[in-house]
Amino acid sequence: MRRSTTTVQAVAAPSIPRGWILIAAAIASWMLVVAVFAATTQLFGLVASGF
Repeated sequence: MRRSTTTVQAVAAPSIPRGWILIAAAIASWMLVVAVFAATTQLFGLVASGF
């Protein structure tokens, strides 16, 4: 049985320029890196203090 393929349209806000989306994605990724670094630092501090 052959299935007909449906065209998937990309949903994007046309009012937001692509550059702003890229800047927001870059900021979000760096915030994630900072959060992981902070969590790792606290974890190492907890282990170093002997719980």
